[in-house]
Amino acid sequence: MPRLNIPYRPVIAFLRLWQFLHFRIGLPAPLFGPHEVRKLAISHCASSAEAERDFGYQPIVHPDDAMEHCLAHYKERLVSIKSLNPPQEATFQESMNPGVYGVVPVSGFVIWNSHAFNLTVEDTTIEQYLNFTYIDASERLYQRRSLLRLDNIFAMGEIAPFESTETCATFTAEVGTRIVTLSSHTHQHGRDFRIWYPPNERCAGVSGCTPPTDRDPDYRSFVYEDPLYQRFAADELIALDDPDPEGRTFRYCAVFDNGAEDPMTVRRNSKRPDARTCGFAELAGGFISKCGCEPEFRACLGGPNQGAICGEDNAFCGEGGICDACPLAGGVTTEDEMFAILGAYYLID
Repeated sequence: MPRLNIPYRPVIAFLRLWQFLHFRIGLPAPLFGPHEVRKLAISHCASSAEAERDFGYQPIVHPDDAMEHCLAHYKERLVSIKSLNPPQEATFQESMNPGVYGVVPVSGFVIWNSHAFNLTVEDTTIEQYLNFTYIDASERLYQRRSLLRLDNIFAMGEIAPFESTETCATFTAEVGTRIVTLSSHTHQHGRDFRIWYPPNERCAGVSGCTPPTDRDPDYRSFVYEDPLYQRFAADELIALDDPDPEGRTFRYCAVFDNGAEDPMTVRRNSKRPDARTCGFAELAGGFISKCGCEPEFRACLGGPNQGAICGEDNAFCGEGGICDACPLAGGVTTEDEMFAILGAYYLID
């Protein structure tokens, strides 16, 4: 347990100064950004105590019982819900290998696309159509499962304007896994997503996790909006039967560029989305990035002071500059970032 308590506000003030000096005179970048410290320092909770005091409110179901019922429900539904993967392409077709079948919820399901956007001046909708084919029960041998790895979805942390970082992680499949499809997911600042098939040494999170240097990646995708999908026929499946976990461990890496290569691609406050999804970010209390950025995090884009914290003062940025650049962090809009593995697999006995 920590024995020393430090008020977070002075720490954030110190980090803002450090960040300013980093851009202004070239000091090394701070180990943690102000946004990351805020996420660590501020806890959020909800209480009905005042409603009980003022209005005599009593929950219909005790929170402990509600949580127990909720977890039981989702454990029961886990496999079927995960079988519906959101497509990353306009048209997506997945053919099952012989004996492999998928399941879907029969009572209905919800599709939420936080990346949807509308370029017209008229209201519209986003629609997704699913077509299924069926096989006889006697042919159903192996149930298709979703390969959705979100453990390190926001592991890129906070990336200052005009900088980039490379993030790597690993995941280990169960014994008996057969990989059917394999793909990746980032947003618009994601670059060069790579995956190395087993064997790989497992990483504890992303700290100290780096790309393998002894071989080229087995998967490589450069375009975030149309990532590479690897599809494996029955005689090409990645079979993972090694009792040693390293023989079933994949390593994956991506570069997240916040304007380091091209300053005009930096995340910008003026280009923040005007969407309901931004309200979700506000409610998250710092867990995910807000749309745009607050003045205290805003930096100059262009001009002699590019990268310097400027608040809302365009004049500080000098001729040709604008106070508009924002840090990049994990979030749910295309302006923010994600780091995930997508695909499908099945298990054999």
